[in-house]
Amino acid sequence: MRACGIPVIALALVGAVQSAAVQPRDELKDLRNQAIKALEAAEAKNTHEKKAGCSLFQAPARQDWNVMSAEERKAYISAVKCMVSSPSKSDPVLVPGARTRYDDFVAQHINQTRSIHGTGNFLTWHRYYVHAYEKALRQECGYTGYQPYWNWFTYQDNLRASPIFDGSETSMGGDGTFVKHNGSTGGGGTIYLPSGEGGGCISSGPFKGLQLNLGPISPTMDGQNKSASELGYNPRCAKRDLTTYASSTWLTIDNLLNITTGAASLNVGTFQDELQGRFPDGFLGLHAAGHFSINGDAGDFYSSPNDPVFFLHHTMLDYAYWLWQAFHPDQAGTVMGTRTRFSPTAEKTTLQDVISMNYLNVDDVPIEDLMDTYFHKHHFSSPKCPSQYLGMTKPIPIIGAGIAGLTLGRCFLHRGIPFILYEKASSKPRNNYAITLHASAYRPLLSVLGIDEVTFKRRVAVDGETGGTGTIAQEVHLPNHNGLYDTSSSFRANRAKFEQVLQQGLEIQWEHTLQSVETTPEGAKLQFHNGSSCSAKLAVAADGVHSSVYGSGMEESSVIETKQNDSLLSVSINDKKVDQIYINWIYSRPARQGTDPLHRPNRSLEGAQKIPDELFEELCRNL
Repeated sequence: MRACGIPVIALALVGAVQSAAVQPRDELKDLRNQAIKALEAAEAKNTHEKKAGCSLFQAPARQDWNVMSAEERKAYISAVKCMVSSPSKSDPVLVPGARTRYDDFVAQHINQTRSIHGTGNFLTWHRYYVHAYEKALRQECGYTGYQPYWNWFTYQDNLRASPIFDGSETSMGGDGTFVKHNGSTGGGGTIYLPSGEGGGCISSGPFKGLQLNLGPISPTMDGQNKSASELGYNPRCAKRDLTTYASSTWLTIDNLLNITTGAASLNVGTFQDELQGRFPDGFLGLHAAGHFSINGDAGDFYSSPNDPVFFLHHTMLDYAYWLWQAFHPDQAGTVMGTRTRFSPTAEKTTLQDVISMNYLNVDDVPIEDLMDTYFHKHHFSSPKCPSQYLGMTKPIPIIGAGIAGLTLGRCFLHRGIPFILYEKASSKPRNNYAITLHASAYRPLLSVLGIDEVTFKRRVAVDGETGGTGTIAQEVHLPNHNGLYDTSSSFRANRAKFEQVLQQGLEIQWEHTLQSVETTPEGAKLQFHNGSSCSAKLAVAADGVHSSVYGSGMEESSVIETKQNDSLLSVSINDKKVDQIYINWIYSRPARQGTDPLHRPNRSLEGAQKIPDELFEELCRNL
C-alpha cells in the first residue's frame, strides 16, 4: 500500500454498502443522487452550516435490507434477539410489565406517544429514538453494523416476497398464521383496511413465536384485546397481518416525491403533515401506511415498536426526512408544529425543546442538535459526528477495495477520517477461497472491528458456518519468517467472508477503474473510465504492487515533501520501475514547550514500537 500526497476536491459519491450482495436498481437511487448534489451545492455556497467539523462523508452509512448480505442480515437479527433476551433496565415501579431490554424501547414509545405524534417534534424524536436503539444494538449486543432500513418502494404488491417478510432465516420473520377476521381500521378508525392472509402469531423466520410483554394499548386489528394497563405485564405472541392493500395504495414513489420535491414539500410543516397522513380525506400517508402494511401489533398507535420491523420502517421514514432536508437546505434546520398533538393553536415547538427518553439511559438533547443533514448521509448515522480530525472535511480516496484497502477503510472509519473506496470490480461475490490469517495480523484489527477473537473466527473461518474455527492441522508447516508471524493461533479463513466483515459500514464505489491522475495547481484529479472523477488532497493506493495510482501519479523522483510552519513530512518511494516497491516516511519538527505527546525521549523499546495516536492527529491537521 502506498500513500501519495495528491491534492483533491471531492465529489460526494455516496452509495449503499453492498458487501457480497448486488444492489438492485430502485427508484430511490436517482432521488438520492440528486439530494447528494443539492447538499454539495449548499456546502459550496456555505448555506449548510457545519457542526464540529462534520461533513457529508463522515457519518457511517445505513443500508437497504434488500442489498445486505445474508451474513449482515443474520448479524442484525442476532443483535435484535439479544435485545429481546437481555433483561430490562427500566425501573420496575415505573414499567412493571417490562421484562427485556427490548421492552424498554416499547415502554418509552408507549409513555410518550401522545406528545410525539402530530406534534412538531415527531420527526426529530423518532430520529433520536432510532439512534438510541442503534446505539444499544452496537454497545450492548455486539452489533458492528448500523440500523438498516425498509425500502418501501419494492415488493409493495407482494409483501410476502420481500426479503424482510419472506419468513426465511435472513428475514425479520414472515406473516402471521391465518386467522379469519374482519380487517383493521387506520387513521383513528376512519380508514378501513381489508384483512390479509395472516392475523395470528408470526409463523416463520427468526421471530417465529416472538413473545411480547407490553400492550396493546389501542389495537386496530379485529380480534386483538386491549391491555388492562398501559405499562403492565401482558405476555402474548407478536401478531402480523401483512396488508398489501396498504402498501400498494400509499407506499408509492409518487407520495415520496410529493413530500420531498413536490407540492407538499413547501416547508417542514407541510412535509410532516402529508407524511403522517390526511385521515379525514382517506389518505393514510407513508408513515401510517408502513405500520398498517405490517398490521397486527405494528398497527397499535402506542406499542407499535413491539414489532421489530418498526425500526426498519422508521429508518426509512428518517430517510424521507433526510431527502427533504437535502432538497431544502435553507429550511433544513427549521421546526414547525406544536407541543400538543393535532392542536395547531397550542404552544409552538421550538428548536430549544428537549428530547428526553428517561427509560433508555440516553442523554437529553435539544431538537436543534438533531437537525443537521450531515448526520444522515445515505442514510443516516448517529446524531453525533464521529470525527476526531476536525480539520478534515474532504474524503480521502482509497483506490482498491481488496483486503488492504478495506482494512485501511475500517481504520479510517474507526478514527473518524472521511474517505471513499473506489474499486474496479463489481460488487458481485468474489474471492471465495481460503487464506491463512496469522494472529499478529488479525488481532490488532479486532478492536477496530469491535468484535472479540471468538466471534471473528466464527464469522470468517472456512468452516465457521458449522461451528468450526478454521483449525490448521499440526503437521502443516507454517513458516514464521524469523518470528515475524505468530503462527500459534493462525487459522484458515474464507477470503470472501473476511472481506464481507471488513466492508461493513464502508462507502465503496464499485466498477470505478482509475484511468488517469492529473496534477493541477490545487492538487490532483483522479479520472475514472466510467466518466466520473474526484479530486483530493491525499489519496491512498491500495490496488496492489502494480498500482495504477503509483504508476500514473508519481513523479520520477518519487519524493513528496510538505511543510507546515516548522513541521516537515517527507515521503519517498523507491524507483517505480522495480518490482519491489516500498515506502519510507519521516515526520520531523522541534519539540514543543510544555507537554509534547510526540516528544518521548525516555520511552521503552516496547513503547517505541507503537505509533502514538497524537501523531496521526497532528499529521491530519497539518496535511
